Amino acid sequence: MININNNITPDQWQQILDSADASRIEHDERPDSLYITTTDLNNKTRHIIYDNYERLHMPGLDYIVEGNQKTGRLYVYNSSKMARAPISLNQGLAIARNFFNEYGSRMSEEIVNDYFMLTNLHVKF
Repeated sequence: MININNNITPDQWQQILDSADASRIEHDERPDSLYITTTDLNNKTRHIIYDNYERLHMPGLDYIVEGNQKTGRLYVYNSSKMARAPISLNQGLAIARNFFNEYGSRMSEEIVNDYFMLTNLHVKF
């Protein structure tokens, strides 16, 4: 089983948000290109960053906080694999910095593929 420390704080999630927005600006994407929202369900709060235009090659990032916890878990989503995998803060920042280029897309796909191949699990929320 893969052992990844994917616990991050709200401040670290904000760093990821800021990095994704900087990537949007760097790649001259429209302000509405990032779909950023928060939802509450079953005592979990899910914060997400996705491509608002649903382009298949784009990564997605999820930050899930359970109950009143001070930290939450970070995941990457890959559209072509239609699956998620846990990621570290460093991986999340790298994907966010490269959200709108091929490196971010490839990185997310490789992480999700490797996770699924090693665990045969899909991460569900």
